[in-house]
Amino acid sequence: MYKKTISVCLPLLSLIMSVCLTTFFAFSDSAHAAWSGEAASYGDKVDIRIWNEFKHSSIQRVIVGVEEGQKSATKYDANESRAQALSRQKIRIAQLKNIKQGILDDLSTKGGAATLIYELPSFALMVIEAGRSQIESLAADERVTRIWFNDRFKPLVESSVPYTGANAFHLEGFNGAGTAVAVIDGPVKYWNGEFGDCSEVGSETCSIKAWENFTNQDPTEIADGLGHGSNVAGIVLGMAPDTDILSLNVFRWFAEEHNFMAEGADILAALDWVATNAKAADTVAVNMSLGSERDSSKPCNDDPRFDALKTLWEANGIVTVIASGNEAQLTSLGSPACISLAVSVGAQYDDDLTSTMSYSCMDLVPATGKIACYSNLNGALDIVAPGINVTAGGYEDYSGTSMAAPHVAGAVALMQSFWQSQEGAQRSAFWADRSLQFMAVPLPGNGYIYKSLRFPEDLQAYSGYKYVGEIYFKESEEAAIPAGSEENLEIKLNVADGPDKAGGVYLHLDIIHPTPEEVSFTLTAPDGTSAAGTLPAGQANFNSVLGREYFPGIFASMHDVNPDGEWTLQLHAAINRTEMYYLSSALWLSGPECTADCTGRECGDDGCGGNCGECGDGMLCSSAGECYYRDEFCKGDTCRGAQQIEIPSATTFYGNTRECSDNYESKCASMFTQDKVYRLDVERDANFFVRVSGFKASLYLREDECEGEELFCEKPLEGSPATIETVLKPGTYFLFVDGSSFESGEFQLEVDVCAPDCSGRECGSDGCGGECGGECPEGRSCSDAGMCACEFAECGGVCCAENEVCAGETCCLPDCTARECGDDSCGGSCGDCTEGSSCGETGICTPDETGGDNESEAQEESEDEESGNGDGADNGSGSGGCNSNGAPATTLLLTILVTAAVLRRKRVL
Repeated sequence: MYKKTISVCLPLLSLIMSVCLTTFFAFSDSAHAAWSGEAASYGDKVDIRIWNEFKHSSIQRVIVGVEEGQKSATKYDANESRAQALSRQKIRIAQLKNIKQGILDDLSTKGGAATLIYELPSFALMVIEAGRSQIESLAADERVTRIWFNDRFKPLVESSVPYTGANAFHLEGFNGAGTAVAVIDGPVKYWNGEFGDCSEVGSETCSIKAWENFTNQDPTEIADGLGHGSNVAGIVLGMAPDTDILSLNVFRWFAEEHNFMAEGADILAALDWVATNAKAADTVAVNMSLGSERDSSKPCNDDPRFDALKTLWEANGIVTVIASGNEAQLTSLGSPACISLAVSVGAQYDDDLTSTMSYSCMDLVPATGKIACYSNLNGALDIVAPGINVTAGGYEDYSGTSMAAPHVAGAVALMQSFWQSQEGAQRSAFWADRSLQFMAVPLPGNGYIYKSLRFPEDLQAYSGYKYVGEIYFKESEEAAIPAGSEENLEIKLNVADGPDKAGGVYLHLDIIHPTPEEVSFTLTAPDGTSAAGTLPAGQANFNSVLGREYFPGIFASMHDVNPDGEWTLQLHAAINRTEMYYLSSALWLSGPECTADCTGRECGDDGCGGNCGECGDGMLCSSAGECYYRDEFCKGDTCRGAQQIEIPSATTFYGNTRECSDNYESKCASMFTQDKVYRLDVERDANFFVRVSGFKASLYLREDECEGEELFCEKPLEGSPATIETVLKPGTYFLFVDGSSFESGEFQLEVDVCAPDCSGRECGSDGCGGECGGECPEGRSCSDAGMCACEFAECGGVCCAENEVCAGETCCLPDCTARECGDDSCGGSCGDCTEGSSCGETGICTPDETGGDNESEAQEESEDEESGNGDGADNGSGSGGCNSNGAPATTLLLTILVTAAVLRRKRVL
């Protein structure tokens, strides 16, 4: 119906548009200058989009910010009572109401009344509808702080989209423009307000560009009863907000099944519609969040939809993304996700807040990154993405691989839009698929390593050098992997435009094999450098990146080779089995400018084809570069990886029992607990006090690596924190904070543990608030070394009194009463006399006898006076007291200089 209406009206529309556009542009040239002036006049106070929007509408709904007035009277006070808080709130609301009403009244007196839509009493904001003149008046009003454009928000996926890293594209302005994603599902409820202004499907303001029905039932009624398609479309738009959605309904109500279901024929008809309209609609991906259960690890390339997917892939460059299914199969993918050409998607948690369950299993322990228990898996799975409690398209908390798949479809739209902008063209479906998987992060689970959808922060990471070997979309005798002989299957990869040197080498290998650990591989560079290995055990089939998910650094010897030329991949199987086929391989080369980075990593890929370190036996490397045991979900949450509490310690730990939960059976916890584990190594008796608060939790203290008697298990009443206080004997202990099966959350763990130590001490503190020994005897006090020592001198094992000294082996009190020199009665001295004097028997210093010298000095002084050199003599100069040789003047000058020097020194200091 939609396409026919457009084609019939096209001639008339062309005529109308030609007239309207001529008139519009004549008007807009002059108007643009005026609006540009307004925008410049009011600066950032008015969102420029408001002026632009007046080109299309004379009335706008805007958000107006107002001045709050006396903020001090409304300031929050943490110590106020409830009554005081209510009074303060009432005062603030009244103030804001007066301010808002004053603004609106003044606006009305100027002849431009505005319509109040939302008063928003508690906020310094109001929402009004007004024309351009009213906006100008508001902008000039000092009581108005800002005028915001009333944004139209497209459906968002609050936690899952940031988890994938799609925001890295959004921040650079890449939102999927110029692309379309076909959603083969239930009909999108485009009129629910979540997909833009969709009064007409296909309009510029509506994200839904096509709404087709491939059933014999009314799609409007189906959309009202089935929100699945709307949620899926909303997730795609969360990832790529500017992509177009093609809603293709294949679901209808089956009364005998009492459910909405889709028939295979209808799905094929929808795929045919996609192929027919692919170029006109700029379609880059198809999302099929649908399927049926099967129990086989083999691909289902005999499915009638195989040729349809192959046509879309080869002829139209369209990636078909399909949910793997929710039957909790660990060796099988649902149909049609089992088609090798499909990008099969499993589900994982993007946060640790909410557990989930399905008809096939229960996940009682949520954890960020964990694969959902219901997700169908095997070694052929392409990627996993968020699929737990996703709200989008107007429908809340949908879970399943159905929700994971559209994250990937939206990711394809983002990348193709990015490449179109950066490289001038979109890439093939093969490289869109492989790029997603090359950039994904390793995600261990069930003893296997999957690929988790994650975009790197640096979008230039997608500009690596890419080469592909021969592709077999389905099983072929030409691509059978030989076994039981020296014969190998050889695949050639020709590189003609590579970098000068290979900065890093990665190989994406996709094979069909029931036991991949029987398959060996060898990659040889053009210069003859080679690397070989055997595929890992785990899931049936192998679809992964060698050098990243598995065997980091295996191709490190090829870092500096010139890549141009023929690369050779050889495959060989140890045992001859059926279903052993090569499907595809792809070579990814980082440029020579690649910089290895192992910051914070103890294992895994360094980003340039190297290795940050190896994990021990029985351990795997997580996406964060941490080694952990295969039966643990993540490191740090079991006894083997428990956080160490040092002794002594008096501190508070902050944690969250959801952050890292052991969801597999282990020595320390079961799948029904949400434990955070801490370890204490006690070398001697230790005083132990611990208390947990923040949410209703339990504390457990166990000894000897979780074996043996449980020491404590205290479950507090509501509002009462769990506490353990005891003395720990020497040994190893594990402390558990348990949120129980269904309760979990953030907590504060107060720990005070101390081992008293009196070794070599006879007094003082034991380091834990206690005392070593008893009180020291009178006259002795405790030293820093923990020994009782005399307060003053010690002599012959006796403590001397204050001021006494040791004379021989006896305490003695020195006596210098009325003495200034000589013996102090204890072998010491009362002081020394100055030069020219001696100490008498009474201890007083007396001058030595020097009579002859005195007479000589007196005679010289008399002679000086007679010769006129004495003080006060007049030598005829007219200046009494200033003799001819200037001695008194010199003395005065020296005095001045010395004084000046002293003053100068004081000033400098």
